[in-house]
Amino acid sequence: MAVVWKTVPEYVMEVFNPYMGEGWVPDEWKVPRLVILLKGMDKDRSIQRSYRRICLLSVMGKLFERVLVGRLARVLERRWSRPQFGFMKGLGIQDPWIIVKQFLLILKERLIM
Repeated sequence: MAVVWKTVPEYVMEVFNPYMGEGWVPDEWKVPRLVILLKGMDKDRSIQRSYRRICLLSVMGKLFERVLVGRLARVLERRWSRPQFGFMKGLGIQDPWIIVKQFLLILKERLIM
């Protein structure tokens, strides 16, 4: 599916746009498929711990989610407050802390002088 997206994204968007416009996602894209894998060929097949359970999601569902997240991020980026640090790409809780720390150091220097 990634190859299709890179090759002909306009066709993929033809499929996705109606769902985005209507605000729903096909159930087939949301239902996980449980797959049970043996952890290793040396594991005892009669013991439950020898297996790993994973859920596989639809490739279309995952691609739809990425497109939707990308669209939401672009819209929300313009609406966030500039001092907003949480949940922002490239920013973290350390960023405002560093700013406050620098501000306090400058303030301290001015008060001492």
